[in-house]
Amino acid sequence: MLRGENHNMEDTLKVCFITCVNDERCYAESLLYIKHLVIPANIQIEYVVIRNAASMASGYNQGMNASQAKYKIYLHQDVFLLRKNIIQEILDIFKRYPQIGMVGLAGCETLPESYCWGEAPQKYGCISHALQPEYTSTSTYGKVATARFAIVDAIDGLFIATQYDIPWREDLFKGFHFYDVSQGLEFYRYGYKIAVPNQEEPWCLHACGIKELDTSYWKYQKVCIAEY
Repeated sequence: MLRGENHNMEDTLKVCFITCVNDERCYAESLLYIKHLVIPANIQIEYVVIRNAASMASGYNQGMNASQAKYKIYLHQDVFLLRKNIIQEILDIFKRYPQIGMVGLAGCETLPESYCWGEAPQKYGCISHALQPEYTSTSTYGKVATARFAIVDAIDGLFIATQYDIPWREDLFKGFHFYDVSQGLEFYRYGYKIAVPNQEEPWCLHACGIKELDTSYWKYQKVCIAEY
């Protein structure tokens, strides 16, 4: 049985935010947004910060093992949560649909052959991107007309909420790419599903700037395709 399926009542009332940090100023701002969210009654919020992580997968494993909270939100340090009720909305999905193990804010219905979720024809979610200090763009990927969320194959790693603890594949993903696609596929291996809520407007701002992909992206793309 996975940890998360047999939590006691105290643990089920906790939500833990887990973040890998190498920019303290950026994380401080992200934390400020979290602390201005509406916290549901009886819910306790925890924070786990991983510094000097060798990879996202290894850092997230450290964070996962450091908290007994049933509900965990793995959040990039440069993501600022805008949706005040996001915690309650995520918990509502988890509690009503126990087969949903992960929730993200953007993802694709079916992974393309490249395993790059952004290249899929059918995507869901809505994210604001701060590309430059004075330039912000919003990516609206799509909504489901008849449901409160879409079931997807993969989600973007900037925000990953879980209600079960499944180890991150740090044995395979030793960098900072494809750990998110991998984790979604691991959840499917355990029989769980992934959801992206319908969003009329962005639930987060990603202060990502403009970054070029490094060569390790293509390396871990090949690792992901070979494994799954």
